[in-house]
Amino acid sequence: MALLGLDAAIDGECFPEVQLAKAVYPPNLKAAFMFPRLVLFMHQVRFRFCRSGNFRRQHRCRIQPKSVTIWTAWLAFFFLSDATLATAQQRITQDIASEAGLGPENVQAGSSDATKDAPPSSTLVLVAPLVSKYVYLINANAEILHRWDFEITGSNAYLFPDGTLMRSSQEPETSLYDGRGSFGRIQKVDWDGKLLWDFKYADEKQLQHHDFELLPNGNVLFIAWEKLSKEQALSAGRRSEKLTSNELYSEKIVEVRPSGLTGGEEVWVWRLWDHLVQDADPQLPNYAAPKDRPRRVDVNFAMTPRADWIHMNAIDYHPEWDQIIVSARFDDELWVIDHSTTTAEARTGQGGRGGHGGDLLYRMGNPQAYGAGTLDDKLIFGQHDCRWILPGYPGAGDITVFNNGTSPPRTGFSSVEQFHLPVSASGQYTVNPDGSFRSPEVMWSYSRGQEMFSFRISGAERLKSGNTLICSGDQPWILEVAPDKSVVWQTKHRFVGPAEAEGFENGAMFRAPGYTLDYFEPHIQAQLK
Repeated sequence: MALLGLDAAIDGECFPEVQLAKAVYPPNLKAAFMFPRLVLFMHQVRFRFCRSGNFRRQHRCRIQPKSVTIWTAWLAFFFLSDATLATAQQRITQDIASEAGLGPENVQAGSSDATKDAPPSSTLVLVAPLVSKYVYLINANAEILHRWDFEITGSNAYLFPDGTLMRSSQEPETSLYDGRGSFGRIQKVDWDGKLLWDFKYADEKQLQHHDFELLPNGNVLFIAWEKLSKEQALSAGRRSEKLTSNELYSEKIVEVRPSGLTGGEEVWVWRLWDHLVQDADPQLPNYAAPKDRPRRVDVNFAMTPRADWIHMNAIDYHPEWDQIIVSARFDDELWVIDHSTTTAEARTGQGGRGGHGGDLLYRMGNPQAYGAGTLDDKLIFGQHDCRWILPGYPGAGDITVFNNGTSPPRTGFSSVEQFHLPVSASGQYTVNPDGSFRSPEVMWSYSRGQEMFSFRISGAERLKSGNTLICSGDQPWILEVAPDKSVVWQTKHRFVGPAEAEGFENGAMFRAPGYTLDYFEPHIQAQLK
C-alpha cells in the first residue's frame, strides 16, 4: 500500500472500528517513532478504503488536503525508524487491509493461524457465506476441501453423514417481508451438487426464514413468519402504539415430510398466535397479567416495536425428549416447545408429554418478558444459535448459545455461554413456587471483550473433543476454543466465490457448523482423505 502525501480527513463515519490489538508487535518497537507511523498509516488505509465508490456513496466521504509541512515532518520520522518498525507496519497493513476487504483473504486459497503441514485440529467446518451461491467445507488450515455451487443465493447450510447438504435459499417473495434472515426455499443436494429436493415455502402470507432442522425420521422442521393484518393484531390485544405498520409477523414452526423433487406434506404445526397473553383489554381474548401466565408470550412485550417483533433465528431438536428449542432474539429469550403434541394439541395448553400442549415448557434469558424480573436478571442479549449439546459430548444435555451482546444492559461485545437448564433426565422442567421459571446455571463462558463482537448472525457449538467451535459471523472469525479457553486454531478468511451475486456480504457467515471425519460414511471419508 503506497504512502500518500496528503491527509485523508474524513467527514462522517467513514472508517469503521479497526482492531489493532491482533497485530503482534516486536518487543523492541520504538514508541517514539510508532505514533507518527501509525497515524500516517491509518490515514493511508482510510484514504484507500474511502476511495471505493460504493463506500463513498454510502458514507459521503470527502478527502481534504492538509498541511504538507506536517506530513514532511512525519515522513522524516517514518524513514528514521529501524527495520523492526517496517516489519510491524507490514503486519498491521495486512491485518487492517483484510478487515477493509482489501487483503489477500479475498482469494480462493484459505489462510489460518494453523500450521500448513500439521493442522492442530481434525475439525472440518462448513462455511456458507451470506447471500452467496457457494458453500465450502474447510479444514483447520482454512483450506477448501469441497465446494457446492448453487444457481441462487443462500446463507445457512448443514452437512449430513451421506454427504448430502441442505441449505436455505432466497426466494423473490422475500421482498414482501421487512425482516432479515428471509429465505423461502430449502434445497437439498448430494455430494456432487445434484439437486435432490427444492421446497418452496414463500408467499404473501407466510415465509420460511433463518433456520431449519432435519429430524431423525427424515422430516424437516423450520421457522416461518406468518403475516397478520393490523386488525388481527389489535383484536389479539396488541397495543396500537406497538404497531409500526399495517402488518405484524407472528412466528410458526412447521414440520414437512419431503416428497418428490419439490413437494412437501405439512404434518405438524405450532403457531405462536395460539399462545399469547395480553393485559391491554379485558374484553379481548387471553387477558391476564403476563406474570400469571408465564407459559404464554406477551403480545405487547417488544423492546423495539416493529413488524418482525419476535425474530426467531435458530431452532434445534432433542430427539430423546421430543422437544424443540428456539431463539426469540427480540425478546432476549430461548423457548422450549413440546413436539410430542398433535397439531390439535399444539393449539392448546394441554396434551403432549409435558402436559402443557403448545404452551411453553420452559423459557430463559429475560424474565422481564413475562413480568417476573428486572434488567439485572437477563442472561442473554440479542442471541443466535441455541442448541443442545449432543449425547456423549462433554456437557451433554446443556445448551450453548452465541450471546451477540446487542441488548441492554450488555452491549458492544459478544460471548458464548453453556447453560445447564433445571431439567430432569426425562425432560421435565422445574419451576419456582410462584410459577416463574428457574434460571439456568452458567457452566462455561468465553469472551474476548470488544475484540470479538458481531451485532448479528453468528453461532457456537460443543464438539465431541470438548472444544467449542465459535463463529463470530460479522467479522468473520472462526475459532476453536479448548475448555481452558486457549485457542486451538482460528481464521478470519473471507470466502469469496468466482461469480458472487449482487448483495453478497463479503464473506460474513450466518454460522459455521463443525464436523469430524468419522461423522461421514466411508465413501465420503474416502473423498476427504
